[in-house]
Amino acid sequence: MNSFRTRFILLTFLFGFGIKAYSQSKSNPEWISIFNGKDLNDWDTYMRQREGTSEKPFGLNNDPLKVFTVSEGAIHVSGQLWGGS
Repeated sequence: MNSFRTRFILLTFLFGFGIKAYSQSKSNPEWISIFNGKDLNDWDTYMRQREGTSEKPFGLNNDPLKVFTVSEGAIHVSGQLWGGS
């Protein structure tokens, strides 16, 4: 009985969440692109120090190893160092 109740609550929650997501997508149909597909202009990248060292981080918008690149309309991350875009 308890298992049925748990499933019922979960399904009710998921159904309600789906309805909410659907209604929000209908109310704001305008797409806002944050990536131009060509380069990383208007994006910030951050490169930390090499793993296992106490070197100074490369820092904000300093990517000498080209960890973050754009190719064929997509952002590529080499994974050479820890970073974030």
